[in-house]
Amino acid sequence: MLYLLRIQCTFRFPWLLLILLFFTAEPVTAQRAYWLVPHQASEAGALSDSVKARGYQLRVRSSWLNALSVVLDKQQTEEILTLPFRFDFFPVLSMKGSAMQGSGRIDYSKALEQMQADAFTRRGVGGMGVKIGVTDAGFLYLDDSVKAGDLQHLWKGRQLAGARDFVKNLDTISYRETFYTGRKEPFKERKFWLLNLIRDMRLIYHYHGTEVLRMIAGHDPLPGYRRGLAVEASYYLARTEDGTREFKEEEDYYIAALEWMEKAGVRVVNTSLGYGRGRKLKSSNYKPSDMNGSSMIAKAVEIACTEKNMLVVVAAGNDGAKKNWRLISTPADAASALTVGAVLGHMEKAGYSGIGPGFTPYLKPDVAAYSAQGTSLSAPAVCGFAACLLEMNPALTASELKQIIIRSSHLYPYGNNYIGYGVPLASRAIALMNDPERNFNNAQEVRVNGTSYEPENSLNDCPYVVLFHKSNATHVMRQEVMYRDKKGGEYRITRPAGVQRTTLQAGFAVYELIWE
Repeated sequence: MLYLLRIQCTFRFPWLLLILLFFTAEPVTAQRAYWLVPHQASEAGALSDSVKARGYQLRVRSSWLNALSVVLDKQQTEEILTLPFRFDFFPVLSMKGSAMQGSGRIDYSKALEQMQADAFTRRGVGGMGVKIGVTDAGFLYLDDSVKAGDLQHLWKGRQLAGARDFVKNLDTISYRETFYTGRKEPFKERKFWLLNLIRDMRLIYHYHGTEVLRMIAGHDPLPGYRRGLAVEASYYLARTEDGTREFKEEEDYYIAALEWMEKAGVRVVNTSLGYGRGRKLKSSNYKPSDMNGSSMIAKAVEIACTEKNMLVVVAAGNDGAKKNWRLISTPADAASALTVGAVLGHMEKAGYSGIGPGFTPYLKPDVAAYSAQGTSLSAPAVCGFAACLLEMNPALTASELKQIIIRSSHLYPYGNNYIGYGVPLASRAIALMNDPERNFNNAQEVRVNGTSYEPENSLNDCPYVVLFHKSNATHVMRQEVMYRDKKGGEYRITRPAGVQRTTLQAGFAVYELIWE
């Protein structure tokens, strides 16, 4: 009632609203106060000297908090991020009496939250010193401080080390051109929503690489929101997709891009693209039975991983719900690639996520990450995860790096062809870096006589469990999310026909039910 009354008064007496705004609004200023918290306590003095040398207003240097309070204008907030120090940077929200509000907490994307990204950021790890390659269709607006604001630190830190357009055979990439017309900024904002929708649909391929890069390196320090983990890595961008149609030559461009990146010293490559069908010339389409690592593009990825010490992270594809395909696409079928599927909020497979074939001697996908918009955004989240581990130990081989990521995943050792070994967990990966023989004791086998299983009482505290019903050790027949009823009743797992094993996930506890 009070809220409705306030609205009525506003419209009836607009002058009253103006008076209230005049007396209650905070004065508008071009300056704001920020806290700078160096990752290394020993750098606080040098950071303070740098702030003073640049003429910034230093309000307080706190030895208790190991932090500096500075007042900066808009230009200075951009400049200060170029200082050669690693520090957390967040606004002072309010200072009233002795109470200081504003903790500098970082909000993570859902994918990073599931992967326990804070375990890396607490250690100041962001992929520094690691070279990452990104192959895609286009990087539209990457240089735009508004449309790609959370990637501008890559420009300021000179982290965009190389770019090449293999489709046009150019040693640069246009961040403003739409490849349909060759014109710059051809699609303007229209009044009619349908015209804007058509424009956005035509731009989506050209913007795809920018969105992928966000999931690897996206970070906006002022609100403290992070989409990607590898915010300090350096990047090599390759346009290998035409974006307007599917044609065979794109695979050649991709292979050339891998070789170019290898010469530049790239250690991790993100590949959010894949090939199966959809080409106008149907004879150039693949068949589902071809998804066994036999394509030229898959062989090139295999060489990159096994001979060139590059970890190639590949999206599993989005055909998981299509009955006449369902499988991953190449080069996700390369045995040594780190193939990434997509999960949703309960870490169950997203319906669209590509399924691993049952006819290969190796399991695909390898792991998974959250994405509600396609595996194109799952793979880069894991790519940033890999870069953080490489920063911690640059001597890791591509094979060792892949195994750490797999063994850190939440379902390990009970992988399946829906989501592989599950979502990588940073806390486990870090523990494995320190102790490669570490066993987390979160998974166990349970042999079940009969056609039903009632879990132990401790599992009944979980609000839901995820079930992967399998015909053998890895092949999923169907998945199921089971919720505890409102009365707090116990779970009862029933064996479906033809199922030999069921992987039961309850939180981070995993039970492999072997039906006798």
